[in-house]
Amino acid sequence: MSTQNAQPKRFTLSLTVAQWHLLATELLTMEQAPHQPTVPVEKQLERDRAGEQLQIQVTAALEQTRDLPESQTVPWTMALVRSTAKYLLTACDRLRRVTLQHAFGLRAQTPAELPPRLVEIRAWDATMRELSHQHGVIHPLAEMVVPLRLSEADLEVLGVPCESLLNGEDLLAL
Repeated sequence: MSTQNAQPKRFTLSLTVAQWHLLATELLTMEQAPHQPTVPVEKQLERDRAGEQLQIQVTAALEQTRDLPESQTVPWTMALVRSTAKYLLTACDRLRRVTLQHAFGLRAQTPAELPPRLVEIRAWDATMRELSHQHGVIHPLAEMVVPLRLSEADLEVLGVPCESLLNGEDLLAL
């Protein structure tokens, strides 16, 4: 790891209380993900350390959300190195993917619930863009994301064209 990548950079993450809880849950899910034999052991250890460091910071942020309404936005400044930034980008991407898939299912059944999901998709995407801009991380950890079961046309129907999302083309790639 280069010295530049080892120096933590401050990153302010502003999420609603509900989103902080979603992020914490997603990090726990990612921790349980089996290691892929194709990923070198050193990379797996680096990923595991990044996940642990991120969980500690998210847990600290969650402490500040007690007794707050789920819709309230809570900013929290984190110290991220490149590996923790990439892990956070991956968690945000996973949450964006789940929300996209859920939104597509809602569009016909309960269209009134669709706009808040689209706002959430854009919020995760904006966080990913900030991470990309500040830390130079662009793609999530490939072994920790799965392609959407949607097409480009499906994303268009939702009003979130592939090209409007960070790494939109990667969402559908196998």
